Amino acid sequence: MIFTQHSIERALNMISDASSIVITTHVGPDGDAIGSSLGLYHFLKGMGKHVTVITPNPFPDFLKWMQDSDQIVPYTENTELATKITAEADLVFCLDFNDLSRVDKYTPVLTASAAPKIMIDHHEQPKDFAALMFSDPHYSSTCEMIFDFILATGKEELFTPELASCLYTGLVTDTGSFRHSSTHPSTHRAAARLIEEGANNSRIAQLVNDTNSFDRLRLMGYALSEKMVYLPEYKTIYMSLNQEELKRFDYKDGDTEGLVNFGLSVAGVNMSVFFRESEEKIRISFRSKDKFSVQEFAGKHFNGGGHFNASGGASYATLDETIRIFLDALPEFKEKLHNA
Repeated sequence: MIFTQHSIERALNMISDASSIVITTHVGPDGDAIGSSLGLYHFLKGMGKHVTVITPNPFPDFLKWMQDSDQIVPYTENTELATKITAEADLVFCLDFNDLSRVDKYTPVLTASAAPKIMIDHHEQPKDFAALMFSDPHYSSTCEMIFDFILATGKEELFTPELASCLYTGLVTDTGSFRHSSTHPSTHRAAARLIEEGANNSRIAQLVNDTNSFDRLRLMGYALSEKMVYLPEYKTIYMSLNQEELKRFDYKDGDTEGLVNFGLSVAGVNMSVFFRESEEKIRISFRSKDKFSVQEFAGKHFNGGGHFNASGGASYATLDETIRIFLDALPEFKEKLHNA
């Protein structure tokens, strides 16, 4: 039980003492990152606090329907404003990440902030940078953690349909619509309560899944038809997109969200990997089934981490060199991939 009476009282005292609060999350924000940030935002606003959500970079269009998402300040787009707000904050909530390097270019600003930090996160191996840490990798999502955090404060009256909708979005996206092994009975209970509080589950599913741009669908189709490589000897599929290909389809942040999951839908495949070239580095997404740890693979070869079946990594080599490193590493994991 991470939300003890003592830790909750301490968190509430820190909130009470703060006039200005910042909520931030990891680079490349996904449904859980934005859902948990806006869910907590609505909760703190309900307590009468002045709150700003700052993301390291822009977030996907399919998440912009959430209430007050237009109030989010992306650091890369509003560097001066985000820096000023962070410097003046009395308290910072760090959600869905447990290492300051995960906020990318925003890291120096966040590190320089004298405000105490509260971390709420469900990834393994947290770094010790926050004054108060709520860390538990057994949770399905940070949104489920925020749900339990609110219950533990005893302020359930602050639930609103808008808050519930934000948390439900992260809950459903981070569990792959309740398919992942991290989905527990408590996850379904949280989902049921959020629906009771006003989250329209069918509408949210439609908003998240059925708001693709024409260019995004074309990009996904191109990646699946032209860039998917199947390695049956390793029960692995990988895809890659370089900057030229991304520009051809007018790529926007979030357009490749979920692409890596398609590889796992192939019968007999136990690992799917997606490489995306950005200006600074190669961003890598890993997904796996059952007993194969992509967390181990990503951590050993690509300075990555995350969850057992869902991790990320990065490479500062070229895209071709990065893929070669990946292919060279596969024989080491062949037995584990076959026994997963």
